[in-house]
Amino acid sequence: CSLMGATMGMYCAINHQANLSFLGARVEISPMGKAKDVLASLAATLLVHNVFMAAASVYLVFILGIDFGVGFETILLVNFVGAVLGDSMGCFIGSIGAMKEGIKTGILISMSLGTCFLSGLMFGGMRLLIEESCPIINRINPAALIVDCFYSICVYGSYEKFTSNIIILLVWCLLFTAGSLIMTRKRKYKTL
Repeated sequence: CSLMGATMGMYCAINHQANLSFLGARVEISPMGKAKDVLASLAATLLVHNVFMAAASVYLVFILGIDFGVGFETILLVNFVGAVLGDSMGCFIGSIGAMKEGIKTGILISMSLGTCFLSGLMFGGMRLLIEESCPIINRINPAALIVDCFYSICVYGSYEKFTSNIIILLVWCLLFTAGSLIMTRKRKYKTL
């Protein structure tokens, strides 16, 4: 759910590109700085994304009665970091070049589903297979890190692994956000 919400981040970036949307054309001529505008839009997107993630978590924990083995605040923390990651990844992909929206959507969905597949969310044994053959993929794969956050706390009770996973996820967030801001700042349009 965290990574699939990245489409909101992608539209945040697309709506700041004058060649891809009418809203982007209006935003481009506004006096507000591009970085400040993109960060404000990402913050709004993050708020909406976290509301949906919290509602899903409330449903799972309090209505269905699923016991994750940790406090609800820990679940919300992982959801928050996952939402930041998803939104920043979407914004990064949305900021890449002048590709059409459909191409960017295809790249985003492929990336989200690819990382989820490699983390074992679609095929249970995939995560172990990756761990045995190429463990570095599990250490940098965002979906695997989110899954590992829940595993480390709920199954193994290890806050050390949990903390290192959160830190790596936050590094990914910073890299995606910085990349988005760099690509957005460099973009110039010809005027008539």
